[in-house]
Amino acid sequence: TDATMKMVLGMRRRGVPVHGVGFQMHIVVPEIAPARTTMQRAMGRFSDRGFDVAITEADVALTMPATADALRTQAGVYRRIVRACLAVERCRTIVTWGLSDRYSWIPGWFPGRGAALLYDADLVPKPAHRAVLRALIEP
Repeated sequence: TDATMKMVLGMRRRGVPVHGVGFQMHIVVPEIAPARTTMQRAMGRFSDRGFDVAITEADVALTMPATADALRTQAGVYRRIVRACLAVERCRTIVTWGLSDRYSWIPGWFPGRGAALLYDADLVPKPAHRAVLRALIEP
């Protein structure tokens, strides 16, 4: 985030109309599962400087086959992503990098990984879907 902050502030100084910064969140459970405070702090740095923030690509990949425990962990990570965004004043958007595991890019790039999205290959909502909904409506 230091390098990105330096870049966007430099662009602003030169008159480039930079209004926001997007965050890609390609998370791999359990290897990469940042804490809510870590995500919130990173996005907050930009929000505090007047930039809108967006999560432009979110997916949470699992080792296949996905177990019930892994799906619960994934749901918790998605919940943290949503709650981190909601806690940042200028976080405007959360976009998942796809809807269904059927069309996910993950298995093609990371063999042995998958089940990264909110719906399974048959378009059945996964625990992550419910976690996102709860995170959006809970105080």
